[in-house]
Amino acid sequence: TLAHSQGVGNLQDIDFVIIDNCPQGWAVGNAGAIVKLTSVTGISNYNSEIPSSYSLKQNYPNPFNPSTNINFSIPKSGIVTLKIYDMSGKEVASPLNEFKSAGNYILGFNASGLSSGAYLYRLESNDFSDSKKMFLIK
Repeated sequence: TLAHSQGVGNLQDIDFVIIDNCPQGWAVGNAGAIVKLTSVTGISNYNSEIPSSYSLKQNYPNPFNPSTNINFSIPKSGIVTLKIYDMSGKEVASPLNEFKSAGNYILGFNASGLSSGAYLYRLESNDFSDSKKMFLIK
């Protein structure tokens, strides 16, 4: 669950602790906005502003065990997919495949069923795609 103040904008500082294997904590945005993350299951739109461009951020924490958060922004509504691949290119998870309105999102991903190692995550929406590397350490 993500509780936030209106107009978060860009997040400037993020501080988390692990409680029952789930990151929980606070983030501070520009103009004094505050975001609180209390669990990492599912996806939350953390901002009412419409972004001007697509972006996929580096997951945090990274390395992680077993949960991490993936932030992304989409300026146009559409089908959004996020898939996780092992280093051989095999798809091992697909935590997101649904229509999303334009906005800024945090996706919580729990990798408890995966082995330690390096993985790639890939976001696709409309004509945009981007990938990043993440590390699971158990």
